[in-house]
Amino acid sequence: MRRGYRRAVVAIAHFLLRIIYALIKTGRCYVSRASHMLRKLRIERYSRCVNDIRRENFEIHANGLLVDKDTGAPEVLAAEFNPA
Repeated sequence: MRRGYRRAVVAIAHFLLRIIYALIKTGRCYVSRASHMLRKLRIERYSRCVNDIRRENFEIHANGLLVDKDTGAPEVLAAEFNPA
């Protein structure tokens, strides 16, 4: 077993103890908000991406295809590009 693993375990335990101490000190109950917060951040990120794509003069079709507004030609994405 490497030392890095043990350090990580101690760091996580320390982090959890700090949370537990804060909850006991304030008398509050733990409320998980992570999934709601992550969903909100993900929606904001997708909105920014869509705005960036529209700013570059592309349309997004329902099937996810990007089409140039001026020429009507579909955009070839780097992930789809396969020079054979």
